[in-house]
Amino acid sequence: MANPMTQKCVKKAPKLNGKAFLEEYRNRDQRLTTGSGSIRKLNAYISDTWQVNKNLTLSPILRFDNSSLFGSNLSASLGMTYNVNGNTHRRFKANVGTGYTEPGMGELWYNWEMYASNPVGIGVAKLGWYWAGNPNLKPEKSVNFDMSLEGENKNTYARVGVFHNRIKNYMSVYFTGDFMDFAPYLKGDAKYQRAPDMIYSFKNIGKAEITGVQAEVQQKFGKYWSGKLGYTYLHAINKSDPSMPRQLLDKPMHKVDIGITYDNPKSGWNGSIWGDYYINMLDSNTLNNGGNYWPDILSGDAGVYNKQTYEKKTFGIWNVMVQKRFNKNAMMYFGINNIFNHRDDDRATQERVYRVGVNLKFGGGDSSKTTAIGKSKDGTTVNAVGSNTPNGEVVNAESGVQNVADVVRLTDFIRSDFDTTKERGVTLVGDYRARWMAHDGSNRPQSPFRANSAIGSAKANMYDANRHSFEQRLRLGFDARLNEFTNLKVIGSATGMSGVDTSWTQSDSKGFNHQRLDTVDLTRRVKKWDVSVGRLTEPMGASGYWFGQSYDGIRAVWNGHDSQVRIGVGTFKHSTGITDSAYTHAVHEVIYRPPTAAELIGINRDEFPYDIESATKTGSDGEKNLVKIQLHQIALMVFMILLIKVRQIASTSINS
Repeated sequence: MANPMTQKCVKKAPKLNGKAFLEEYRNRDQRLTTGSGSIRKLNAYISDTWQVNKNLTLSPILRFDNSSLFGSNLSASLGMTYNVNGNTHRRFKANVGTGYTEPGMGELWYNWEMYASNPVGIGVAKLGWYWAGNPNLKPEKSVNFDMSLEGENKNTYARVGVFHNRIKNYMSVYFTGDFMDFAPYLKGDAKYQRAPDMIYSFKNIGKAEITGVQAEVQQKFGKYWSGKLGYTYLHAINKSDPSMPRQLLDKPMHKVDIGITYDNPKSGWNGSIWGDYYINMLDSNTLNNGGNYWPDILSGDAGVYNKQTYEKKTFGIWNVMVQKRFNKNAMMYFGINNIFNHRDDDRATQERVYRVGVNLKFGGGDSSKTTAIGKSKDGTTVNAVGSNTPNGEVVNAESGVQNVADVVRLTDFIRSDFDTTKERGVTLVGDYRARWMAHDGSNRPQSPFRANSAIGSAKANMYDANRHSFEQRLRLGFDARLNEFTNLKVIGSATGMSGVDTSWTQSDSKGFNHQRLDTVDLTRRVKKWDVSVGRLTEPMGASGYWFGQSYDGIRAVWNGHDSQVRIGVGTFKHSTGITDSAYTHAVHEVIYRPPTAAELIGINRDEFPYDIESATKTGSDGEKNLVKIQLHQIALMVFMILLIKVRQIASTSINS
């Protein structure tokens, strides 16, 4: 909503080239990011699974990265799985390779206020959180090694492993020691009403090492009960930056995972309770010695004034979920997030949340089913569980599996988009989901300044208001086999929330006022190629974030005996706002900057062209032209101010 003062000034201030005096300045007030940036990226990789013999499998991967900002990098890794003593239930695994991670546009250039300061008492305020990008970041490179031993029997699964990573230019978030003050006019006792924001950023740590041990045990107790216990020890150290703590931030020294599960398929009841404990973790978001609060930072003793001292934390979060499945198409659930109500504003951990929901499915067909590809040694088809099916029958014959790696490779990677076993006809598909949520918040007072100063969930977690909501989603569609080689699938949805995923803490609407076409998939089988067009769901992709997402475009998939090639192009814009596909990854961001002098007073800059590069050179013609332009702008500004004064004097004289 526009500032009333701004609207008032726009109405009365004189205009030049359609811009009122100071209009552009007020429109951009407190948007401090300057300039713009773009990165063009190209990624390509090749991987293989090589069955050396019945007990040894090798998995080499070679990856090439190129960006317009950081150049090219080649990384590689080699994985090994060995069946100990020929037993597929006793496996030794090892991996060695190099890693490469580039900073994104957010880490490099993004400047924004995550949330404003918040008064917590008379004269006391929690400082705000401001993010400032670091354009000098370098890519992170690493050498990684891990090995593990795992196995299972009828009731027990166990795994133990070690790993070691050596990292160059490790990227770490940190508090810069600086502050952003949006209310410099507030002084003394009134300052707590709008205290400054702490400025955070990213930096490179020249050398870092992460060494650890992992252990996990899963055990069945009787027919219905099972338990899980996991432990990780981390020795994550900074080896080169004396301004940062020796222990890497946000890396707990110990992590413990505990879980108990009940599952009774006959009755339909199942439930889980699980907890995660983080022990001795330096929290990058919390400073020692009152460094997060006003006026404690004024004492001069807070960690912000010397070497930053971060608070070491130990905490655990427990959750529970109980489900009742009435049949394969109907189930309901009840769950509690954060059972013991652990609260941490700095880590955006919200208080206890209760959830109740119902999921109903109707119609036939299983959209998740696809046919695995492969041939056994005698030429018969291998199904999804690895058994021979000469007549196309699905046979559960675990004894027919000769090697676990073959099953994993065929069922989890090489899948045809076109199900050749499907019969001609039309199947109605759909589902209904309803969810209730209740959150008992602490209802903190909001900042009295700039209600729009915070970003989404960060502000919601900070103010922690009571929230109670109901939301629902209805999906309907059909899956039609048009002929032997053509299939069409169409699914649409209606919900109270806009966007793709309705997993929100609080729904904006209880109805079906947002409609969306989820899937339109027309697939044609042409020899070994499956060609699809429409709104497609891609289970694979070049960038992990888009796995399982839908995009508008075209895709062609070639299916071989034990290999597959997928190519395609399209856009995710309908769901994410980013023009992208599962095979191409382009990022576009708009970045605000302060106005130029010409923009400030409404001058069309195109009427005063100059070379910005030469203009910055001392003594250059560009510099002289720039000075002339600036003098012209200053003179024009003075003239406009005088004109306003003359009009005011004239108006006063007329009134007299």
